[in-house]
Amino acid sequence: MAILPEPNAGVSAPYTLAGLLTMNNAECLSGLVMIQLLKPGAKVLYANSWTTTDMRTGAALVGSIETSVCRVAAAQLAHFYHVPSHTTAPNSDNHAHDEQNAWEKTFSLLAAIGAGHDLIVNCGMFATGMTCSHEQLLMDAELAGMARRFVQGIDVRPETIAAELIQQVGPLGETYLTQAHTLARLRSAEYFMPDLAVRGPLAVWQAAGAKDTYALARAKVETLRGNPGAALSSKRTQQLQEIIDHFA
Repeated sequence: MAILPEPNAGVSAPYTLAGLLTMNNAECLSGLVMIQLLKPGAKVLYANSWTTTDMRTGAALVGSIETSVCRVAAAQLAHFYHVPSHTTAPNSDNHAHDEQNAWEKTFSLLAAIGAGHDLIVNCGMFATGMTCSHEQLLMDAELAGMARRFVQGIDVRPETIAAELIQQVGPLGETYLTQAHTLARLRSAEYFMPDLAVRGPLAVWQAAGAKDTYALARAKVETLRGNPGAALSSKRTQQLQEIIDHFA
């Protein structure tokens, strides 16, 4: 169970980030204590979904850079209490699928994953979480894959350093392209392979219609709509129903 206070900086919590974190921490911990009193040993999440405030307009914000600073601090608090943590990402306050959407979602997701949160939700949402779209969901899935790859880092072992291969190929114009070491890793997790990102020569992109990322996501949505997908097994259907019944 998660306790999600959602304080709003400058409105329902102090305007300072330290005060916002303190308010969220106190409300979250008090809820977790009540849960343990009612059901000792119950599984809980230290949840974080505050908003900052643009005092020029009064708008509550989930994509501000300050919310990402707090995401990192909140994960540190959860780790201090030895409790798994939740936060929201990738987030944006913009109403369009544009550059602001991209940079806010990137910052928020990298902060959430890099800080070590255990449960991260909000893929497919934008406009301060008030709007969802299939296209945004696909773009966020791609962003999530990139962020996951980023925090995995580099696998450093003798076979990945490949010193013998470097010596074998040498400096005289030989290629790594046809080496077994390369071919064996083409479908590995060494590189993230995007579904929507535009790569390659300009002429090829122009010949394909010069589509931007949103247009490519839109086309994929239509493709998925035309695919009925595989039917759920009776066992999986029963498991899902049990989950629904448990929370009904």
